[in-house]
Amino acid sequence: MRRVAGLATATALAATIGALGACGESATVHYARTVCAQSADTGIVPVAIRAYIASQAPLPRRFAYVPGKDSSPTDAVIAALQDKGPTYLYSLDPALQGPVKKQLHSLGDYPTLLLWYHGVTRSDESHAVVSLSGAYVGDVNDGTPTPLAAVAVHCDSLGWQAPVHAPPTAATHPASAGP
Repeated sequence: MRRVAGLATATALAATIGALGACGESATVHYARTVCAQSADTGIVPVAIRAYIASQAPLPRRFAYVPGKDSSPTDAVIAALQDKGPTYLYSLDPALQGPVKKQLHSLGDYPTLLLWYHGVTRSDESHAVVSLSGAYVGDVNDGTPTPLAAVAVHCDSLGWQAPVHAPPTAATHPASAGP
């Protein structure tokens, strides 16, 4: 009985693939379009964050965010940061920043990126732009801003992807540019 059900499923799949082929769209392309169109922003944003982080110089090893603000990260952004490294709560109140910076320094002078999430915009079912910016905190680069970036991501049969750009060299990094 199981063999018959499997045969029926295979026959239905073959018919679907044949119909899509007749329309000029492969089953892989159709599947990718469907998955991309139905995916939530929680699938898009982490890809953009990884690309944004990889493009920074120095490469951040720890992360911080300010909860409860308009540009506070969503749960998906926080999870993506936690996947990349230790993540800390940060405050806009200078009096509360001191203890956090002291804790960060006690653990080593690793580059720590305070990330600001500015939202995601979809241009169609397989293209989106995620806006991110930030600043380094609690290390030798304390206060150095990272540029506001519109990270373009696209979706295909491999899922959501973003091009990873090499970090700028010291000569072209905005913080080290001369007058």
